[in-house]
Order: sequence, then C-alpha cells, then structure tokens
Amino acid sequence: DGGAPWYDSYRTLDGHYMAVGAVEQRFYAELVERLGLAGADLPKQYDRSGWPVLRNAFTKAFLGKTRDEWCAIFKDGDACVTPVLGFSEAPQHPHNRARDNFMDIGGVVQPAPAPRFLGTPSTVSRPAPQRGEHVVHIGAGVGYYSAILAHMVGPQGRVTAIEYDPELASRARQSCRGCPGTSLAG
Repeated sequence: DGGAPWYDSYRTLDGHYMAVGAVEQRFYAELVERLGLAGADLPKQYDRSGWPVLRNAFTKAFLGKTRDEWCAIFKDGDACVTPVLGFSEAPQHPHNRARDNFMDIGGVVQPAPAPRFLGTPSTVSRPAPQRGEHVVHIGAGVGYYSAILAHMVGPQGRVTAIEYDPELASRARQSCRGCPGTSLAG
C-alpha cells in the first residue's frame, strides 16, 4: 500500500518502476544488501520514525540504475522485488509466460481467467467487446431515446461519438424534439 518504505514502488533511472514487498526480515535484509545499502547506517525496518530515512535511501538507490539493471540484480533472489510492467510488456514476461497468465482471443491479448481450478477449468466463450459495441443496448436500457443513440452509431453498429460533440448534440436535439424519455428535447 506504500505505507512502509519496504512495501512500495520506486522509480528507476529510465523512468520505469520496481515493486518492493520485503515484509519479512529475511526478505528485507536481502533487499538492503542488493540495493548496496548493507553497510549504511539505516534505521530498523519497523521503526516508523525512521521510515522517511529508509524511503529516501531506497528512492536514491533505485534512481541509480535502470529497471533492467535492477531486474538483473534481483534475479534469482528472494528479496520480493519485481519490475512494474506495462500491459504490452506483461504477456511477454517469463513469469507470466510460464503460467499462461495471458491469452489471445480474437486477436486481443488479455489476462487469462483466474482463479484456476483443477476440477472446473475456466474457459472464455467469446472475445472482449469492442469499444462502444454495447452502448446502444445499454443506452436504451437506461432510457435514452433510440434517435439520440442513432446519431452516435457508425456503420458497424458501434458507437463512433464517445466524447461530447456540440454539433452532434445539436443534431440529436433537433431530431428528438418532443421525443419521450429524453432530456435533450427543448
């Protein structure tokens, strides 16, 4: 949660981040050692009054190397330190590949279902919806008049106007003047 300096994320030299979760003393000791701070005069791990000093030391240390350099330093270790990955990176990470944590469904890479059970395996029945695919159905369900929604829908039946467009709003007002169930009339 970021409350403790040994349970937070730290920016690296290249602008990426490393996540730290060294709660137990043995993980914390390895964290301090691999950060190169083993000989430093640091406060005790659970001394809250010293946490600002620890956080400052950890921040400075992580800013001294790139995320990839830190990954190499913490690789095969037990300090509970991992890279923070972007969504495009996460499916390719060795940890996620080994566990099949991502799947490609209809050309869209997405997280695999979780949790996984041996007796009742999870399946995915269809691809994720496209942006705006269900807006007309949902909009009608909450009382938007279909003429208003029709101004937002493109040729494939998907919404093309997501952001507020004054011209679109004006056309919708004109076509729906007096339509029941719309606040745009008037």
